[in-house]
Amino acid sequence: MRGAIMMGDKTFSNGRIVAETSHLQADSTDSDEAFEAANPQAIWQWFAQELQTWRTRRDDDREAEKLVQLGVRLLHSRLRRCRSGYAVALDVARLPRAMCPKDWLWQPLFESKDIRAGLMTVYEDRPVPLHDNPEADSLMLVVYGRARLRQFRVVGGEDEAGRVDLKCVTDRNVDSGNLLLARHEVGNVIGIASSAPQAVILTILTPPYAEAERAWYTPRGELSGRDTIVRAEKSGGMARVLPLR
Repeated sequence: MRGAIMMGDKTFSNGRIVAETSHLQADSTDSDEAFEAANPQAIWQWFAQELQTWRTRRDDDREAEKLVQLGVRLLHSRLRRCRSGYAVALDVARLPRAMCPKDWLWQPLFESKDIRAGLMTVYEDRPVPLHDNPEADSLMLVVYGRARLRQFRVVGGEDEAGRVDLKCVTDRNVDSGNLLLARHEVGNVIGIASSAPQAVILTILTPPYAEAERAWYTPRGELSGRDTIVRAEKSGGMARVLPLR
């Protein structure tokens, strides 16, 4: 469809969207690609600027959210095309489970004051434990396989034993090429699992945070679907409780 933007299973042909993304979709010239091949950080700097546009408009403009989703897809495409270390990282990310020394694999790609990015590999029988991303939004583009991405919100406060109630607000199986944008004010406890033998996810956190701030959560019950509440033990991190909406 000419003049439309394909994002997952939706097509956006709104004139404003098309106009605002025309500078993102422009075909790269040979000189552009040569420059990016020698300066892959320029691609990240471009994306960080696009991300700041979204962050400044996020409260009153849903179209800005669609723009940043498009931007993540274009980031992946441009990094692959520029023949940088990203292509090597993608090859490593698809190593079989038997060759991975850990339960999951995280390959750092880029970090600045605005974003932290990496490739995460998750295996079918080794989900990433529930964890929070303090004050950070998560952009997760599945680039290989299929992933089950869940988002939880802390309900109420933490008891004396360090236990909290988690309410599932998002539960999606995301196919390759599709993306989940997890806004921290909706729920900043994240669960990541592979719905296939293996899933590779381009993950971007904005803004970055100190690793010591992250908390991990161990459920003491079955993690069911959306709107269910489970009791979990919290370890590490800082005391942050978001009010129930």
